[in-house]
Amino acid sequence: MKKTILFYLVIVTLGTQLVSCGDNTSTSSCSESGPYACQTGATEPLYTYQWALNAAQSFFAGFPLVADGFTDLNVEAVHKLGIKGQGINVMVLDDGMEINHIDLKANINPAMTWNFETGTSDSTPSNPADAHGTNVAGMIAAAQNGIGVMGIAPRATLGGAKFVGFDSINNTLEAYGGAGWSKDTDVFNASYSSSAFTITPSSYQENQALQSLPNLRGGKGAVMVKGAANGFEDEKPNSTTIYDCPQFQYGNSFYRLVSCANPSSDTETLELPVIVTAAANAMGYKSSYSSAGSVMWITGLGGEDVSIGNYGEAGSATNKQGPQIYSTDLMGCERGYSENGLPALRTAQFLIGGSPINKEKNPNCDFDQMNGTSSATPTVTGVVALMLSANPNLGWRDVRDILRKTARLIDVDYGNQGYRNHQVNLTLNPTISNQTSKELVDGQTSARIDYGWQKNQAGIYYSNWYGF
Repeated sequence: MKKTILFYLVIVTLGTQLVSCGDNTSTSSCSESGPYACQTGATEPLYTYQWALNAAQSFFAGFPLVADGFTDLNVEAVHKLGIKGQGINVMVLDDGMEINHIDLKANINPAMTWNFETGTSDSTPSNPADAHGTNVAGMIAAAQNGIGVMGIAPRATLGGAKFVGFDSINNTLEAYGGAGWSKDTDVFNASYSSSAFTITPSSYQENQALQSLPNLRGGKGAVMVKGAANGFEDEKPNSTTIYDCPQFQYGNSFYRLVSCANPSSDTETLELPVIVTAAANAMGYKSSYSSAGSVMWITGLGGEDVSIGNYGEAGSATNKQGPQIYSTDLMGCERGYSENGLPALRTAQFLIGGSPINKEKNPNCDFDQMNGTSSATPTVTGVVALMLSANPNLGWRDVRDILRKTARLIDVDYGNQGYRNHQVNLTLNPTISNQTSKELVDGQTSARIDYGWQKNQAGIYYSNWYGF
């Protein structure tokens, strides 16, 4: 069993025919046609802020406190070959998706949309605050059309449902491939999780639905990419409960060392077709909020907690500040995450309706930026869509294995930061010892901190290494 928690960055390697392709790949083998054939997202006006697609040439490369100019998804070489998600159906299960958005509608298939709130095929949310799914959709497949941003797989076909909040057993069975609008899905994006603070078992029917994903795509299997949640630090999941997560003492200092929430407490993450995704920031470090645990498979790019300055370039990653992931917002300055009246203290000017930067670059508030494992998840989903577009014969196990084999290790000192490789004594007030043994046996009262810990109802910390 692997007991170390590793954080990876996706690098696209789409089969042996593309392994040797670099950034200078000739477009003579271009398989795409049209006005944007084999061009990168540089055709889009906001592409300079999409550091996850090209870090070195992004606006943020000039701000070394928040971006390293290196951390990205390495997809441009594939785009130059004309591989942009053609032929792949991606389903965004979320709080809705605006089907008439100017940068999405070209890729949306109305036969793959549903709204569980209204019982209609229009997945556009009625609540002006429900911009989450529209953001997720843009990260995956915003069109390459000279408008706004570009998705990682800008020619993939998008489906979407207003599902979160209406995820009853029957609705879940429909959403996970059991309905006419979802049955042709190749990749499901699930930027949501159940409570990761206590074990939240799925129903038998829901588990069956996930276990049936390998039957989709003509037996090659659909893939689900799912967020790990944002529970590394203290969390308040409802108005009455605060989970005071462990800070461990070493000498006179206290360290926040392990995830407050364990992603494997959401038992959907334990099903094999589900690829659980953590988040990294533009410095190539684990995002401050990103949950951690043994069930994690891959890390996408989600940015940091707070985005300030004109575009997210101010602050520093150590202060949990930095750029987030630019994407599509609900259209208009009275809806979505970019809107009038936002507080300037914690908000990038790009998002504040009526501010000088907003008027210049985002006058209708149709675009914004978002963070979280909710943003990291669609970056991996977009990569999977490119993989399947390049080789439609890949099975769901192939996808998982290619992600594993082609990932680049980042945040290489993560396991040693803050004495994570030392042991912690299991008491009501845990302290770190100077012992580094990896041994873990029944009855032991101390163990390596990087095994992960949770607090039970009695306030006692225990290992969350279940051995699944």
